[in-house]
Amino acid sequence: MKTRLQNYLQVATGLSGIGDWGSGIWNWESGIRNWGLGIGNRESGIGDRGSGIIGLGWFVLFVAAMPFAFAHDTGLGHSRRTLLWEAGPGRFVLEYRIRLPKDEVVLEMVKIDADGDGEISPREKDSFFKRKGKMLGAKFKTTDADGKPVTTAVKSYSLGHSFTQTFLYEFATAGDSLSFEDRNFRDKPGLVRILKAETIRVTLARPADLQHAEFIALLIEKNRNKNDAN
Repeated sequence: MKTRLQNYLQVATGLSGIGDWGSGIWNWESGIRNWGLGIGNRESGIGDRGSGIIGLGWFVLFVAAMPFAFAHDTGLGHSRRTLLWEAGPGRFVLEYRIRLPKDEVVLEMVKIDADGDGEISPREKDSFFKRKGKMLGAKFKTTDADGKPVTTAVKSYSLGHSFTQTFLYEFATAGDSLSFEDRNFRDKPGLVRILKAETIRVTLARPADLQHAEFIALLIEKNRNKNDAN
């Protein structure tokens, strides 16, 4: 018989699969992506997305980050997040990935087990991560080129290996640029990685140490010139 901790960790490591909020936008297919370090490039279409996002593709990303990522404490009080940006007609898309330390995962699993029976049901898991996705998105501040607010729409979540949680957000705007502020983890500085599709240009709107960051402010622009390295 599994212990309560074993049940919690099985859910935390993504063995329970993917949660989808029925947006109908994404088609998950098998595939492998190439990822860069820091503010990197990724060739990608906005329509089809590989399951490597929580499998091998994420593993490649994690290994690429190892030389400097392990230099920072990722225990309680610290954070590690990755922001992946893409754009399509009339929208920007953000995959917001968090990697939690094991001790913090256990504390979170206790909260998910609402009835305290030692088992996390699909309903309990789905309810918790939908709420969490909305809570994280509520701390994004997004505006268009005219300074008008852009609504944050959370589309789905997925649980990956190594205690990763990925939330998919969409920002609908007719403009070609988006000002984005991430106000999550302001009390938990840590490693931040920013990746993008080749059709996107991402710059820091304010100086930040991405190896030990709290508040993150970005300018995301649709890049009409694909020869632009950033």
